[in-house]
Amino acid sequence: MKRQLLEATLLQADETTLKVKNPEVKGKTSTAYIWTYGIPNVEVVFDFTMGRSGDGPKKFFDGKYPPYLQSDGYSVYKSMDQCGLTVSVGCWAHARRKFFEARAEQPDFAKLVLAAIQKLFRIERKAGEKQIRGKELVELRPKEALPIIETIREFLEAKKPHVVPESGLGDAIKYALNNFEALRRYVAVPEAHISNNIAEGSLRGLVIGRKNWMFVGHPAAGPRAATILSLIETCKRLGVEPYRYLKGVIAELAVNPTRVPEELTPRAWRDRAEAEKAAERAGG
Repeated sequence: MKRQLLEATLLQADETTLKVKNPEVKGKTSTAYIWTYGIPNVEVVFDFTMGRSGDGPKKFFDGKYPPYLQSDGYSVYKSMDQCGLTVSVGCWAHARRKFFEARAEQPDFAKLVLAAIQKLFRIERKAGEKQIRGKELVELRPKEALPIIETIREFLEAKKPHVVPESGLGDAIKYALNNFEALRRYVAVPEAHISNNIAEGSLRGLVIGRKNWMFVGHPAAGPRAATILSLIETCKRLGVEPYRYLKGVIAELAVNPTRVPEELTPRAWRDRAEAEKAAERAGG
């Protein structure tokens, strides 16, 4: 799955914390991280690290960086862009969230920016409903979205000198302007989404789950958890029922443990099931 993932033009990335029981100190836990790297609506692979430094992504990609990496602007991802390893694509949902959280400070201005961002999302939603993709999409966005994006930039640059930098609104403006080139980049990349919400959503099950099971029992269990998450979340993205998939794969491996791994990924499982259904309809 990881090899297939690294062949994509664009990946989305995000990360979240995970408590891990410290085997050396009784009753203590350490903070680890689960990273998610995915092709939107197709495949997602999770990675486990004991820290949040750039060493984790560097080891994961092992020199095979995607042409484009969409994220929330975390410094580790931005540094990959700055080093020429990949090109950053920003997330308008994160930019919007900051203005939404600061809306009480200057409601009129915040509402103006939020309304403009909402127009950008509406353009994407309508394009999706009409199944506009690829070349058509990158022809549509410059005409409809880019003028709005440039207007937002003008709003923010004009407002910045009149806002306290340490305020919520000041932070929202700073985030947007510091990441503006990455935020406008989705316009020209057909594989890019307007936001990183799909990557963030893939972590939702983990975030909810950790409130119940609280921590991982041992650092060695982290990579195993990442593997299981990769399979289950990819199944969800592809519309494959996770329990049926896992049961079927385990049964096949019991009969033939030398099966080629590429034939047992959720994507291959889905494609085979669709091919079998098509054959049944043709023969029926």
